[in-house]
Amino acid sequence: MPGILVTDGYWRKTLAAVRALGRTGHRVVVGEKTHFSPALFSKHGRAVVYPSPVTRPDDFSRWLREAPVLLDCDVILPMEEDTLLFALDRRADIPAKLPFAAAALVRNAGDKAWTLARAAECAVPAPRTWSDPAAVEGNGPFVVKPARGSGSRGLAYCDRPGLAALWRPGCLVQDRVDGEGWGVSVLMGDGGSVLAKFTHRRLREYPTTGGPSTLRESARDPALEEAAVRLLSHIGWTGVAMVEFKKRPDGFTLMEINPRFWGSLALAVEAGVNFPDLLVKWARGETFAPVVTWPLGVRARVFFPGDVMHFLKNPDRGKMDPPLLDFSPHDDYMRRDDPRPTAGLALSVLTGLFHREWRKFLKG
Repeated sequence: MPGILVTDGYWRKTLAAVRALGRTGHRVVVGEKTHFSPALFSKHGRAVVYPSPVTRPDDFSRWLREAPVLLDCDVILPMEEDTLLFALDRRADIPAKLPFAAAALVRNAGDKAWTLARAAECAVPAPRTWSDPAAVEGNGPFVVKPARGSGSRGLAYCDRPGLAALWRPGCLVQDRVDGEGWGVSVLMGDGGSVLAKFTHRRLREYPTTGGPSTLRESARDPALEEAAVRLLSHIGWTGVAMVEFKKRPDGFTLMEINPRFWGSLALAVEAGVNFPDLLVKWARGETFAPVVTWPLGVRARVFFPGDVMHFLKNPDRGKMDPPLLDFSPHDDYMRRDDPRPTAGLALSVLTGLFHREWRKFLKG
């Protein structure tokens, strides 16, 4: 059986995918532009280093064309949005399956303004949003955020007097929405069919003002799940995506679509929804029963650096539940049956200290 080629081995979601595929019997090849990447240390994959798509795009394009044949892989799973779009733009030249939506749709779904406009068309609640600060109504509080991208990068909070100083081209202004972060992850098949879904809620995150989750838990909310599927069906989505919401006692509000694999993928796998394996099966034309149920209360976290940094920055750290040193939740990196990625994490953090974005992240 041909193998699966997974890119972007630096990220924890990639490690989750490599482990999930390897444990279900797939032969996995995992690549990144540097050896210092946690997923490249996993026993579940063969590690390869490829040219940087940023600094050597022509060489990386050639590698994408040649690697599936040389490595005997019939499916490619690009894990980061930039890598995914790079591959999708060259889909016709790559001799392997790319089981994702069309490049134009992935780009659109990664644009918050486009996504929120589509949400309005299918009655999915969303915050008021403006692309021009002069058109903003009300006194706030507001959030200024990049129109593209996910997570906390580039977010700033303010009232109306602070808008002019914070807004810059390429940003949106939204009403600030407080509430608990929830995510609905879905594998959509052709014709709007749901092949798999999973819901989680955030328990902790870093930066503490809004960033990637450091601890999260499996959950259910039928209304939230229906809204996510309705939105993805409305835009004609196929493949995997995660729809993010803020949830309050009086309802929920759409935040964005992650048009790719998401950072908390390991939790879904631990709860029995193996999105990487199901996506590969779908790509190969295999049939399977939709996976739409899972146990509640399964927890997973990133102990280091995520939860450690949350602990250091949280003024209520003494009330954290579970406490920092409670190791009962599954960890995205540390596994007794696959320990080497923990060493890869340490190396990636050490090398990351030389990069401005990593230092900014650690400062919170």
